[in-house]
Amino acid sequence: MAINPATAGWINKYISLLPIRFDEMPPLSQKEVYHLLVKTGFFYGVSSELAVLQLVKNNIFSIDDYTKVNLFTALILTYRQEHPKNNIEDALIAIEKFYKLNNKGRKGLFSRINFSKQTATNVEAILSARLQESNPIIKKGSSSFFTYILLSIDIIAFYDYLKEPNDTAQAYAELEYIYNKLSFLALSAKIKKTKHDTNILALFKETFSATATDDVIIKNELIKLPIVIQENEILQNQLINLCLLAIFDDKEIDTAELAFLYKLIEELNVIEFNISENINDLYQFKDGYGKVLQLFTSANPVKHFYKESTRTVKVLITKNADRIIKELAESKELVRLMGQSTLRELNEEEKKKVKDQLLDICKTIPSLTIFIIPGGSLLLPLLIKLIPQLLPSAFDENRIKK
Repeated sequence: MAINPATAGWINKYISLLPIRFDEMPPLSQKEVYHLLVKTGFFYGVSSELAVLQLVKNNIFSIDDYTKVNLFTALILTYRQEHPKNNIEDALIAIEKFYKLNNKGRKGLFSRINFSKQTATNVEAILSARLQESNPIIKKGSSSFFTYILLSIDIIAFYDYLKEPNDTAQAYAELEYIYNKLSFLALSAKIKKTKHDTNILALFKETFSATATDDVIIKNELIKLPIVIQENEILQNQLINLCLLAIFDDKEIDTAELAFLYKLIEELNVIEFNISENINDLYQFKDGYGKVLQLFTSANPVKHFYKESTRTVKVLITKNADRIIKELAESKELVRLMGQSTLRELNEEEKKKVKDQLLDICKTIPSLTIFIIPGGSLLLPLLIKLIPQLLPSAFDENRIKK
């Protein structure tokens, strides 16, 4: 039998097709859940098969479909691990409560969902929103793969939530920042950098206002993280995977890159971590799916992200030009600072003002809510960079002459 994750009712259908009833499933450890999903490509942002179900031949899935079902699978397996005596309805209720709690104060993400009394229906709507399926501007299966990588944060935060049902918004924010910064630091560790690498590093540098050093990686960020890394095997593996994706190409990983990875393991305080397994997993997945996945058509997945993200942001600016210009007209300070950013590097206080004021604008324009969801912070520097280029009329009165 087939399922269609793009239509209503898919969760109940999927549950009915599972080879073992949920309440009869043996609880899996975090390590087992990770290994079940890594082979699908979920942790690389390009799910290409289902973790626990074989599709019939005529059931054609997109990466969006695979990602949605695999995320749901990871969530219910995580719940099963913590509450082995509860049923699937209990799991669905917990998933809905988790997402609603973490959505407090965040405009846009679930604002268009009409929640019903059917928990499965609500979870379907939530997962669709997480995958940005309601946004017709974003080309499916292209620019979203980095955001799909960030979906692993959902699993990590949900695991933490089940242990102590509190708002995990801080964990989300800290993890997203660490994910992005690690990608930047790993790419910085490459010895032979291409023009694309340089462009990406410039983007990351604007995001973090920092450069990589030999002595400091992410110790300060790890201290802030409200999740104990040593107790979360999925998080350990995913931090390593992020670095591998940033430096990944068809060649062997060189000495400098390996040195960076081992230094990261040291800072994570997971000395016994076997990094060779992660390297082998990535190469096996690439060998199996590299010919059919767009992710592997470029030498480096992060380059693909940069190119597709630039295209996406340009489309968003162009389609919302009138609204953006109108909002900018009401914020002279923002226009002044963005104009100056084209001529000089803004200081930390100025960068924060630009970020905060631009995010306020994004909250008022539905199509731009992508910049306030997980992964969006990495795209924000592109928005800041491209608005003056694509909408010069908004800056005419504040044009700064050299």
